[in-house]
Amino acid sequence: MTAVQIALVHLDDSAALLQFESDNQAWFEQHVPPRGDDFYSLQGVREQTQEFLLYHRAGLMFPMLIKTTTGEICGRMNVNVKECTPTVAEIGYRVGHHYTQKGIASSALKQLLRWLRESSSLVEVRAHAVISNLGSRKVLESNGFLPIRQIDAFAKINHIDVDVIEYRRYLFDDGREE
Repeated sequence: MTAVQIALVHLDDSAALLQFESDNQAWFEQHVPPRGDDFYSLQGVREQTQEFLLYHRAGLMFPMLIKTTTGEICGRMNVNVKECTPTVAEIGYRVGHHYTQKGIASSALKQLLRWLRESSSLVEVRAHAVISNLGSRKVLESNGFLPIRQIDAFAKINHIDVDVIEYRRYLFDDGREE
């Protein structure tokens, strides 16, 4: 398994993040709806990063990068806090094509869950995985996420409706479950 660490995204990461996103654009678009063309420029990445950091300062988002021990970006993880229920958040992640099946997503998610327990007021996190994405489902389930329902036609990927499983995980074991 490749050793990784998670870190809050910074504006200084913009050039490396653009390279990561550009290198993996075709791979990602097989699994998630595409980003707009405006995103794929240094200005586009900087603007998104600035927006994410504003949400972070407001306590509504934790925009994280997954990096190798040498500092190379190999993935992203975003935690979006639900405004109507600020103790619940949605986790989304993506790992670059050359970093799949190496335990990176699972290791990074484990680190993120530990970090959220120690650094946030969240009690519950949720995630969605496309039913056919067995790798993503395995990552979630190996980190204690439990399936709670299937959602049909959740998103369109390449003009095709995809169904997902919604997962939930409680962060604590002090009566709030872990």
